[in-house]
Amino acid sequence: MPNDSPIYTVPELHDGRAPALEAMLQKMLADRFKVLVRREMKKMPVYVLTVAKDGPKLTASKDDEKPALNVSGNPAAQVSDRLLIGRKASMEKLALLLGLPGVASRPVVDRTGVAGEFTFQVKYAPVDNNAFGNTSSPSLFTALQEQLGLKLEATEAPLEVIVIDHAEKPTEN
Repeated sequence: MPNDSPIYTVPELHDGRAPALEAMLQKMLADRFKVLVRREMKKMPVYVLTVAKDGPKLTASKDDEKPALNVSGNPAAQVSDRLLIGRKASMEKLALLLGLPGVASRPVVDRTGVAGEFTFQVKYAPVDNNAFGNTSSPSLFTALQEQLGLKLEATEAPLEVIVIDHAEKPTEN
């Protein structure tokens, strides 16, 4: 990246708050690879994040907290527990975190209707850990319900996807 490139955090890149960087990358791909893309809506498998029947168990963030949003644990170690950590995180940000590769295994759509920013820690076993059984932590689905009062339900929903219509081998520098 050029020295004068804007600096963004990973969450900003994931949730579309890095427009200058996105524009630079799109221009580079178009120039070097002759990439032609279009966006379209496509029905895809997703999880919908909703409030469980007993209601949410969420702790409001304090004003002086610093924002944080991450997944800890070693994704390569199938038997280690994982921890979702959020501070000053909205339900929309939690849905983005859950939708990351290696967490819930498909995009997550927030339909909780819960507003505000929250602090949370969710300890869970990796999604594909059932075959190993080497952790006492619950599955992600059970952990969300027990620890946050939220539920993930499998369904389909229309999502915006990027379709590549054309690409070529890159030009030389």
